[in-house]
Amino acid sequence: MRLLLTVFAGAFAVLLGVAAALGAGSEWVLEWKQVAPIPSDSPILVLPDGVHVMAGAGPHRDGPVLVNVKTGYTKPLPLALHWVPSLVWSSGRHCFALSGDLPTGSYHHGLWVSRADFSELRLLDRQPYTQGVDGPWPVAWLRNDTWLVCHLWHYAEGEKPGTREGRLFKVDGSRRRPALQWETEAVWSGKSDQGARVHKGAIEVRPFGMGWVKRYALSGPGRYEVLDFSDDARYIAYARYHGKKFAWGEGREKELFTPGSVWLLDTATGKHQHIVGGNYAGVRAAFSPQSDRLACSLTLGSEGCGSLCEACVASVPQGQVRFLVAPPGSQGARGSYRLKWSPDGRRLEGGNTLGHSESSWLFDRDGNFIASLEKEGWHTGESGLEWLPAGNRFVDVLFKDSEGYESGTLFVATISRRN
Repeated sequence: MRLLLTVFAGAFAVLLGVAAALGAGSEWVLEWKQVAPIPSDSPILVLPDGVHVMAGAGPHRDGPVLVNVKTGYTKPLPLALHWVPSLVWSSGRHCFALSGDLPTGSYHHGLWVSRADFSELRLLDRQPYTQGVDGPWPVAWLRNDTWLVCHLWHYAEGEKPGTREGRLFKVDGSRRRPALQWETEAVWSGKSDQGARVHKGAIEVRPFGMGWVKRYALSGPGRYEVLDFSDDARYIAYARYHGKKFAWGEGREKELFTPGSVWLLDTATGKHQHIVGGNYAGVRAAFSPQSDRLACSLTLGSEGCGSLCEACVASVPQGQVRFLVAPPGSQGARGSYRLKWSPDGRRLEGGNTLGHSESSWLFDRDGNFIASLEKEGWHTGESGLEWLPAGNRFVDVLFKDSEGYESGTLFVATISRRN
């Protein structure tokens, strides 16, 4: 009898644990609110006040605008630009870089820097429109936000592949120079001046403007790609593609891909650690702001948005992996997860498109499901989701199937406890 009671008590405890896990997200609710019309391919930046969002263009593509996410009030910004397809914050978020078309009739592309309050605006570069050339586009801020790394793209022509040219600008406008090859190829650590790249059989780490370089032997044969460099400049997430190529699809749709996996390099010890996978067609990864978690988006096929995908969160440096579980009733994610960390690193947004619905799934820092919301008939554009500073709201630009890709609406989503 005592044995039966013990077994019953154990089973009851397990059931309680399962119920708690399934109901963990039930105490939270995610709500969307339409804010203002914004083109779905317009980039957005959340200002430090957490109330205003800067968008690269207004509803009529007549220049950048400032949107109040509480009231929806939209006003044009005093920037002499017709269209701004690129916006990049400095690491301290006290200024930003923007790249875009100068006023109609000038036929030039401009690179600007501005203070967050728009009190000072400086033109760093202007390039005449040339067939097959685009940019420069801001990529990263370096040396306490005094230098700006940019890319200039040369598009492919016939059999000639496209190339990327790097340029560096002193933010005060006093200097500019072509970027070195490694500066062009590097993935930069968010709050340091160190860049990482794969070069000549090793992962190479260099600080900007310094002579030394550290090289780390690769973990085995294959093709390598640096995915992300942690803010503390200690960990590098990279993809390793290796093995036999697999075919997906038939006829003209048939594509080949090399299976890939995600690895972690500890630059302090030189140790490589396998995190997840081995047969994924595509992988992406992003460190949390505290550098203690790594979120990975893993595509299972090479069919673009039609391919199934999955995602996981790994602890750093332990490497313990937890796969993200879709909410009950979902049809399974396709394409890739968006995976955007909140500023405090407590939450992870794992948005995905399911059929004709845009879905937003929220998880905690360990990969536990919190809440979800689907918007039937809406899809995410190219703007990119941005969290507000408090970490309980984020903004995104979606467009309707019936209205076309170039239309769009800015939404704000709020996560709160259910009443």
